[in-house]
Amino acid sequence: MVTQKNPAFVAVVEDATRCLGSSPALLQQIREDNTVIIGILAGDFTSGSLAAQPAGRPRSVRAAEAIAAGCDIVLGLPTIALTNGPDTAAFAAVSLMQRLHCLDRVVIPYHDAVLPADVQDMQKSGSTAQILDKAAMQLFMETPGFQKIYKGLQQKAAASDGTDPQDLLLAAADQLVPGTLALAADPLNRAAIQLLTQVHKLYNPVRPVLMAIDPSSGASGSETQTTPETTREYSPLIGKSFSLPELREHLQIEFKDNSISMLYTHCPYIRVLAIREDAKQYLPYLSEHAWAGLTSDDPAIGLPDITRADAYRADAAHADGSQADDLRVDSSSAADGSSEVIRILARIDSRARDFHASLR
Repeated sequence: MVTQKNPAFVAVVEDATRCLGSSPALLQQIREDNTVIIGILAGDFTSGSLAAQPAGRPRSVRAAEAIAAGCDIVLGLPTIALTNGPDTAAFAAVSLMQRLHCLDRVVIPYHDAVLPADVQDMQKSGSTAQILDKAAMQLFMETPGFQKIYKGLQQKAAASDGTDPQDLLLAAADQLVPGTLALAADPLNRAAIQLLTQVHKLYNPVRPVLMAIDPSSGASGSETQTTPETTREYSPLIGKSFSLPELREHLQIEFKDNSISMLYTHCPYIRVLAIREDAKQYLPYLSEHAWAGLTSDDPAIGLPDITRADAYRADAAHADGSQADDLRVDSSSAADGSSEVIRILARIDSRARDFHASLR
């Protein structure tokens, strides 16, 4: 059982889970008395703006690595959230944090950087953390001035094939927040901007905390591909890359699947990939507070398998103020259709796992 003093739940997303293992200082900053660190991992495929790549190791292996790095509980994002670009993946990650409904803060690591001299001279640039946050705010607000700059960049890029739309957005932000592009060249900082943008867009009440880590610690992952067309995750399988439409075709994702899934912010359930033995005491607490049912494919974790539709709470029951003790959804009575979405996403996750295995 949870101790009398409720624990402080802290979320860290994919890149940050890897940073924990290579940056003891970051782990020490996060790890306080009675703190539970929750890692959130992507699926077996990574998502760039133009292309997707299979991760170098299965999600189950990466989840175990995240536990070894310092996470107490590791959750996984549904695969479908990773087949529409990194902004959608970040959106799903922040949505998952909200559905936990018990987080105290979200830790977003970044690399401090020395900006070019022409940027340093601009007083409005501020510190690295300030630039990242200001850039995210520009991407969130999309003011008329920002839109005018962005449309101008779009027109100039119209003749070029394969222009990354994320690069254009960051370039537009750079004209309003000098230093954005220079910092976003680092994959960790790019991920920080994407997460902060979605925190703003979803009006997430959880406090994001930017923490600087030493780039020399190796946390940025020298093994990763850092071109805009690829991604920032664990060593991708060399020579394997798919356009996002190709990946959706391989996984048999239809347009209606995306549309229905989006209604539930891609997170109608919370899948636990791995957990420390001594952290299992927190599962009842998480289950009580979460706005979605907890599930796991690992029988040792002691949660229902995703195929059991009666394991999921109805969001509508929370909305009307009901207690969370025994709110369950079954496939025949789910008025909000969440069980159908769960089945769709479970099938896609299964296809992704099998397809990833066939590529290794």
